[in-house]
Amino acid sequence: MIRIFFLSAALMCTVMLSGCFVIPSAVEDERNISTQYDDAGIKTTIAAALLKENATKANGVNVHCFEGHVFLVGEADQSFRRFALDTARKATGVVHVTPHWFPAGTGDTLNDTGLETKIDAALLFAKDLPSTQVVVDVWGGNVVLMGIMQDQAHINKAVAVVRGVQGVKSVTSYLTPHRL
Repeated sequence: MIRIFFLSAALMCTVMLSGCFVIPSAVEDERNISTQYDDAGIKTTIAAALLKENATKANGVNVHCFEGHVFLVGEADQSFRRFALDTARKATGVVHVTPHWFPAGTGDTLNDTGLETKIDAALLFAKDLPSTQVVVDVWGGNVVLMGIMQDQAHINKAVAVVRGVQGVKSVTSYLTPHRL
């Protein structure tokens, strides 16, 4: 949601400053509407359960879902990590769960948000890169990419673009090619 806000704001500024500007398929989603709806429901169910268990700890865990594949990314103590994993695995419609945990204190909200915005812009404006459904999570300059792209060549290019952004310490990609 934050990514969409920043992308919309960047687009509005660009249009206001330069007249008219077209962005090639930057916000398309390769999933059909039904799958998008199911994924949103899975994500909401898991996130709500984490919040209900402990809102403070849940704040350190981002939940993402693509075609039933759930990603848990963030910082949490061992007991909350177990709870998050169990909750995600038990949620209806989940095909697989991938956790990506960082040590406590890794995240730097202000700097990470700024870096995420730079990464989103770099992906958005990269030539010949139809980033269809890419989610960027940044924790202490460490980037985690999740989502769906057209093919492996586009995934490789997206990873290279992100690695080229100043301030990026590491990139872990869970991007997958779209399944027809």
